[in-house]
Amino acid sequence: MGVSCGENLKYVIFSGRNCPENYLGEYNSVYKAWHKGWVSTFEELKSEAIPTATDFLRQNIVGGVFHEDTVIGLQCYSFFQLGAQSHLDHSYFKTYPQQSLDALRVRGLTQLMTMEYLYVNPDWRRSLVGFSLADIICTLGLRIFKMTDAQALISITRNQRKVNDMLYNKGAY
Repeated sequence: MGVSCGENLKYVIFSGRNCPENYLGEYNSVYKAWHKGWVSTFEELKSEAIPTATDFLRQNIVGGVFHEDTVIGLQCYSFFQLGAQSHLDHSYFKTYPQQSLDALRVRGLTQLMTMEYLYVNPDWRRSLVGFSLADIICTLGLRIFKMTDAQALISITRNQRKVNDMLYNKGAY
């Protein structure tokens, strides 16, 4: 589904696994930008992690921002159930402290949506364009969240890029 975001900008939402034939070009562009961006990010972080097609394909929703035909930003979203052991055993949760998941349970929250793999093309960073594309992408992610049955939205953030502060400003804790 494509939505015009302004002059020569559009936001396209895909399933991580399935793409309609008429959006295959955009889907492939988002995947390539995701892969290239996260290879670079993991190298920058000196991580041994490698983004794989499996990581991309497990996403329920992928949103990409395009300027003309170029992907300038994207974010991925997945859904999990806290009550399902197979979901809790998923590798995504390996970095979460148990007390974080327990805090969600205490609040009676069982349906989770994740915000993952935020990526902004380096040519579209705030310092170059005068606004935060990351902020816009996360706001679009919040709009997606509001249209789902998920009760909580969780994310692992890059604090050195102040993504945590941006989300705190949107009401996260």
